[in-house]
Amino acid sequence: MAYDYLGDRPSHRVGLARTARLIEDARRQVPVSVLFDNGDFLNGTAMSDLHARQKPEEPHPVIAAMNELGYDAVTLGNHEFNYGLETLTQALSTARFPLVSSNIHPVGVRPIWPEVNGHPLVRRNFIVERRLKTGEGLSFTIKIGIVGLLPPQIIQWDRRHLLGRVATSGIREAAQLEARTLRRTGADIVIALSHSGISDKPYETGDENASATIAALPEIDAVLAGHTHRIFPGPDTAQVTGADPITGLIHGTPLVEAGFWGSHLAVIDLELRRTQFGWIVVAARGDARPIAERDRAGDVRALVKSVPKIEASVAPAHEHTLTEMRRPVGETRKPLHSFFSLLGTDRALKIVADAEMKQVTRLLAGQQASSLPLLCATAPAKSGGRGGPDFYTLVPAGPINLRGLSDLYIFPNTMTVLGVSGAVLKNWLEHSAGAFHQIRPRLEDQPLYNQDYPSFNFDVIDGLTYQIDLSRPARYDVDGRLIAPESRRIRHLRYKGAPVRDSDRFALATNNYRATGGGGFPGVEEADVLVETLMTNREALARYVEASDYLDPDPTPVFTFTGLGGTSVLFETSPAARDYLEDMPIAGEDLGNTEDGFARFRLRL
Repeated sequence: MAYDYLGDRPSHRVGLARTARLIEDARRQVPVSVLFDNGDFLNGTAMSDLHARQKPEEPHPVIAAMNELGYDAVTLGNHEFNYGLETLTQALSTARFPLVSSNIHPVGVRPIWPEVNGHPLVRRNFIVERRLKTGEGLSFTIKIGIVGLLPPQIIQWDRRHLLGRVATSGIREAAQLEARTLRRTGADIVIALSHSGISDKPYETGDENASATIAALPEIDAVLAGHTHRIFPGPDTAQVTGADPITGLIHGTPLVEAGFWGSHLAVIDLELRRTQFGWIVVAARGDARPIAERDRAGDVRALVKSVPKIEASVAPAHEHTLTEMRRPVGETRKPLHSFFSLLGTDRALKIVADAEMKQVTRLLAGQQASSLPLLCATAPAKSGGRGGPDFYTLVPAGPINLRGLSDLYIFPNTMTVLGVSGAVLKNWLEHSAGAFHQIRPRLEDQPLYNQDYPSFNFDVIDGLTYQIDLSRPARYDVDGRLIAPESRRIRHLRYKGAPVRDSDRFALATNNYRATGGGGFPGVEEADVLVETLMTNREALARYVEASDYLDPDPTPVFTFTGLGGTSVLFETSPAARDYLEDMPIAGEDLGNTEDGFARFRLRL
C-alpha cells in the first residue's frame, strides 16, 4: 500500500500498489516483457511484521499482491529468513510464480524446501519462455535463464533459524555455475536476480555486495541488483569502475537497482539478434522509473496512482494493521525523535537502551556475567539518508501506541548480549565514527555526515561518554575495513567518569544482526555471547513502556565533538526538526532547505 504505517498517513513515495501502475505502462510499451522481483519482499513494513507474528498460517498479503501482478520469477533476500524457515515456507506456499535462489544449499540430506509439483518450492535456476517476432515477421521461442542470489551472510545474521540447516556459497561462484548450467540446458540469455549491492572493490568469496562482479561474467546478460536501497542508473554509483550512470551499464552489461519500498520500477530493454550461434544481445539500456518526485518547493508529489486491484488484494491486512498500530501501550512526557541522533542527542535511542538494559538485567540475573558493567548499543534506524527528509522517528509527547513502538525500533531483530573488552568497545565506536567526513580545522561549511554510511550502523553506546575528533581520518571504512591503522577519532572514553582500559570487561546489549557480524563491526568475532534470545528488541521495548507510568528520558548527549576553532560543518535533518530546536545539542544557523527537501544547518565546532 502507498501508506506510511509508522507515520499513520498516506504516502506518495512508497508502495507496490503505485509501482504496479508503472508495470502496466511498461508492459504496454513493448510486445514482449518479463517481470521479476529480487528479494526482501516479505519484510520491512508493519503489515508484514504483524502477519508473521499473528497470522503466519494465513495467506501472506504481499504474496497475494504479487500474484495479481503475474511475476515471471522472484528471488529471495536476506530479510525473508528473519522469522525462520517454517514461516517463510508457509508464506511462499501460495505464490503463483517461480521462486529461485542459487547460492543457498541444505546442510546434510534434509532438504530446505518441500516439493511442489515435482520441484522444490525454491529452485536453483529456472527458464522462462517467450515467443518473439523478428523484424521480418518470423516467430521464434526464446529461453530466458534465471539465477537468484542473496548475501551469503544470511547464515550469520539469522543463525538462530538457519544454523545446521542451511549453507551458502559465494555470489559470483553460484552465478557462474548456474548460468553455465542454464546455457547447457538451452537458455538463450541469462538474467541474474541479485539481492546484492554494487561495490567497486575487488571480489572476494563471501562478499555481501557483488552485483557489479556478476555483470562482468560473460555468461550473464543482465543483472537486477538490490539490497542496498540505491538507485541505478543514477548518481549513487557514478564512481563505480566500468559504470555508466546514464545508460545503466556496468562492464557493458545492463544493470539496474530499484531503490526500496516500491519507490522505482527498474527497467532493462534488450535488443536481440538471432544468429547461427543462437540469440545475442546487440543493444541494451537500463532505467529506473520513479513513482514520485520532489518539486521545487521541496514537496513530494506522486507521479502515478495506485492500482485498485493491488489495494483490494491486501485490504483486510491493511485494515488489521491500522487497528493494531493504533492500539495504545503507554505515555511519554517528552517527544521522542531522531532529528539530532547524529549529533549525540536522541531521547528515542535512550528509551530503547533503557528498555533493553532493564530486560538484560533480568536475563543475566544469577549468572557470573551479572557482575559486569552493563552497556547498550543502539542505532538510529530512521535518520534521513536515502529514506529522504521524512524518514525520521517522531513520537509526540502524550500516549504511545504500537505505531510509536515500531517507529522507535523498526527492525524485527532479537536481543543478544555480548561480553566485550574495552579494546573492542574502542574499535566498535571507531567504526561508528566513520559515519562522519574528516573535517579540516579552520575551514567553513564542510559536509558533516557521509551519506554512504547507513544510519542503522551508527551505534551509540549508552553507559559510556566520549568525544569524536573529526580532524582525524576515519579508522575504518563504511564496511568495517581498517583503512587508517594509526588514526583514532574516539577520545576521552569513560564509564562512570573513569577511563576505559583495553583490558576492562563489559556486557554489551545489542541485537542478533550486529552480534553476527552485521555492519562489519571490528571485534565482534572476539566477543563472547552471554545471552542469545528469541525475544525481539521491540518486545523488550513494549514490556518496558507498558510497565512504566510514563517515559521521561534523559537527553544528556552520549558523545560530543572535539572543538575545532574557526570551523563550521553543514548538518542536514528533517524540516520538522525546526519545531524541536531546543533539543539540538549544538547551536545551528538555519540555511533553509536543500533541493532534496532536507533542512540544512551550519554548526560551529
